[in-house]
Amino acid sequence: MSSKTPAYYKREKRRSEMFNIIADYEASGLTQQAFIDSISLTRSRFYYWLGRYRADRSPRPSKTDFIPVKVTRPVRPVPTASSELEPTEIHLPDGTRIVLDNRTPAGYLRELLHGTSPS
Repeated sequence: MSSKTPAYYKREKRRSEMFNIIADYEASGLTQQAFIDSISLTRSRFYYWLGRYRADRSPRPSKTDFIPVKVTRPVRPVPTASSELEPTEIHLPDGTRIVLDNRTPAGYLRELLHGTSPS
């Protein structure tokens, strides 16, 4: 017996229909506005589904992905006086530069690096 409700199937049908419309847009060669006008869709609905479509199709890094780290100077203990804190700079292979003060929580840094990891 399936545990999926009729509402689930309705949502999935709508999602499939809208993703087909967005795929048609990407294949059309039209500007977004020209495509929106041609199918009588509101701009806000088009942009909502375009965002969902692209997010669904973008590769997501697995939790086991690592970003190589190259330490360019020796790591020193963090000083206790806030006036002595030196920022930490992280340079990613794609040219992204992240500058943090040394009070940045490790969990925030982990999320930041995970969000910028190569796909």
